[in-house]
Amino acid sequence: MKHIKLLTLSIGLLGIGTTYAQTTPTLPINTIVERVQKYFQVYPVEKVHLHFDKPYYAVGDTLWFSTYLSRNLAEYEPSKIAYVEVLNSRDSLIQTLKIPLDKGVGNGQIVLDPQFMSQDNYRFRAYTKWMANFDNAYFFNKVVPIGDVINKKLITNIEFQNNIGGNKTQAVIQFRDRTGKPMINSKINWEFVSGWETFDKGKAETDGLGKVIINLSAKEKANLEKGQLKISIQENKNEKP
Repeated sequence: MKHIKLLTLSIGLLGIGTTYAQTTPTLPINTIVERVQKYFQVYPVEKVHLHFDKPYYAVGDTLWFSTYLSRNLAEYEPSKIAYVEVLNSRDSLIQTLKIPLDKGVGNGQIVLDPQFMSQDNYRFRAYTKWMANFDNAYFFNKVVPIGDVINKKLITNIEFQNNIGGNKTQAVIQFRDRTGKPMINSKINWEFVSGWETFDKGKAETDGLGKVIINLSAKEKANLEKGQLKISIQENKNEKP
């Protein structure tokens, strides 16, 4: 009899499960869409974007940028102010700007004052007060390199030499100080930039004439014609005058 009772109980549970499954309501797709729309009406999503006038800058330059606000709904009052923060590579806050937005668009500028800024990779972070209510991983973040003004401190001369086959090009760069003296045994970091993209970079050291040679492929030479060569140099402090 015990075996029969257990079997009857199992069948009863199956019956309950079947009945429950049959009575589970199914939400129509229109109801789901309406609920999603209501959610975003209560919690609209904003996103700030910055567009810079150049891919990198030098200390003393004026950095210009445009601010754009995108959102997921048209029928709500968007933010009127965007906050733009500038942080150095140590994640220390250098400056905060409030950018007025007119129909989701604004413009701003920053003077890269050498009194407060030096050669570094600076991170630009942008958000609205509404965005600050959520995870800051959603903030706009962009790292912009800011170099030293070597042209005001150094005399540079760049020559390009093609090899016999024509497949390789050598960029011969000579560095002199303001007195015209070659900067010998100085370490440099070089980077070829086209738009926002870095297509080659490396390190080198100047020779006894203050020269350094960078080898380029034909493709890199073609990219360089459309881009720029960015160089940072560390003077040899042990050099005798």
